[in-house]
Amino acid sequence: MKSQQIAPSRSVKIPRRRARQYAAASVTLAAAATLMACGASSDAADSKRPASASPSPTGAVTRAQADKIVDHYEEVNNRSNKTRDAKLLGTVEGGQVYELSKAEFKAFPTWPSKKRKEYGNPFTYKQRSFAMPANAGWFMFIGHMNGSKYPSLLVFDKVGGEWKAVRAVHLSVPVPAIDTSRGGLAAAVSTSAKSGVLSPAEVKNAWEDLYTSGGKHQGKELASSGWTKDALKTYRTRNDELGSQAQVSFFSKPAKSEKIYALRTKDGGVLTVSSLAHNEESITKAALRGSSSMQITPGPAEKVFNSTPRSAIVDEFQGQALVHLTPKDKPKVLYAVYSLVDSR
Repeated sequence: MKSQQIAPSRSVKIPRRRARQYAAASVTLAAAATLMACGASSDAADSKRPASASPSPTGAVTRAQADKIVDHYEEVNNRSNKTRDAKLLGTVEGGQVYELSKAEFKAFPTWPSKKRKEYGNPFTYKQRSFAMPANAGWFMFIGHMNGSKYPSLLVFDKVGGEWKAVRAVHLSVPVPAIDTSRGGLAAAVSTSAKSGVLSPAEVKNAWEDLYTSGGKHQGKELASSGWTKDALKTYRTRNDELGSQAQVSFFSKPAKSEKIYALRTKDGGVLTVSSLAHNEESITKAALRGSSSMQITPGPAEKVFNSTPRSAIVDEFQGQALVHLTPKDKPKVLYAVYSLVDSR
């Protein structure tokens, strides 16, 4: 008897999980000028202190240096997007955002023609502002791309001795104002220090719990929002696509880049950019009984990595999230996104 095929038109259509165009995405930021008010102030403050004073806190770079880093990022990113040159893009991107960008390049042939055509359009950032944590080796950037209504928020850090964009979040809600009371500098926060019910280090587990258990454990600590509702819907409907002959499960896994970036906010809370990662495992019930008589046909996105029908498919998703932790309220997810980075 020939193997039966389950869901021959299978596709991975999970809310908010399509690869995003990071070079051209945007975010909302309320009062951007007050949020990122560092740059020029730190140099001026140093010149006014007496020579005998203790060394004053400094940012990783000056405003002028940060502008040049972003200029270089723009120029190289635009060139790499035209030809989907991952090696070139890797000279200015690292961490989670690079993992997601590489996944975009691989998925590019499966996109609608209009999206493929628009992808190579050049971009530039205007209305720039920066948050420089005191005595930290990274900084945050806010900028409006090509006159967009909402700005993008990126984190730049050194990877292999070079400045690279390592996180990129694109919002449509206001971002809490960053505390820049230390001479215009921001304050980096210990990832293990709780702000309310969670610490920045616990955000990933809380978010992934929405997928792995439907929010029965640490996921209950997150405030309800459109983002959490979409994640919980994905959990509830996980078996709908393949029907009664297969089952789907989610398993949290380490992110490609686990580093967490967190800054103190003016309300006494913490704004954290966290990595996300999980596997989505689909397996036929026949395979669970030890039989290979039934197989799952991969969808278009999965076929990019492995087009062979098989009794079990493991899809790896890498992602990132922006979350506001507050002393009094539940943590609020402001942005979360995944990209399919492997299917086996």
